[in-house]
Amino acid sequence: MTTAVRQRRAELLDLLSHQTVASNRQLVAQLGISQSTLRRDLDALEQEGLVERIHGSARFVRQPDRAMDKRELGFYTRREVAVAEKEAIARAALQFLAPDDVIMIDASTTGFYFARAIPDDISLTVITHSAYLPVELANKPNIQVICTGGMLHARSMCYVGLEAESTFQHLHAHRAFFGVKGLTLRAGCTDVSPLEVRLKTVMAKDVHELVVLADHTKLGNIALASFAPLHRVRTLISNELADPALVNAIQDMGVQVILAPLSQRVN
Repeated sequence: MTTAVRQRRAELLDLLSHQTVASNRQLVAQLGISQSTLRRDLDALEQEGLVERIHGSARFVRQPDRAMDKRELGFYTRREVAVAEKEAIARAALQFLAPDDVIMIDASTTGFYFARAIPDDISLTVITHSAYLPVELANKPNIQVICTGGMLHARSMCYVGLEAESTFQHLHAHRAFFGVKGLTLRAGCTDVSPLEVRLKTVMAKDVHELVVLADHTKLGNIALASFAPLHRVRTLISNELADPALVNAIQDMGVQVILAPLSQRVN
């Protein structure tokens, strides 16, 4: 499937998700495509269980999202949850590092395990709003750390607010590594803290590649607010327990998905 086809089908899904039912005639006019192209797209999306055809019309099939998660657990509590999954994801994410890269890492606990896994001998510049990561990276002599100022959000151990946002508006990176509270087809990447969501929206705006680090419990979950639509995500790294049907649907949206094994296999 070409990038153009993926983008067109993602736009089709987005249109349908905001309407109860849309006629084929409406969709052709809104997307500027032919009836035959629309038919092929709807056929493909119907096979994936994402749309339902109804007498010359189509409707979006709502995915079985979990109930909205509004909990904002403290950093140190979250750090001890799903450790094996987070360590597996961190190992898999290392393949996206190259010497002298400039990267962003958010204040998620999966980002913490990723930072901990970075080899000591690789030269990087890491930009973060985490108050904890600079301490974790301090013993890696080849890594330059740029940390925002701002208001300390003690529960999440990160800086937020206008000063932090201003820092990211003037910095650029090859890629950003973000954790999420939830990820769904419709809502994209979501998190629970409005201040962090606002900051992560700024961080993700101009970064070249967005890599999401999310264990299987986050897929299908939805939190308070979105900071990036799914089509903005270049790569999702999860673990091998992720739901296959949801993984396939995410891949059909043009996202590369990597499922990390929970234990390192020895050849």
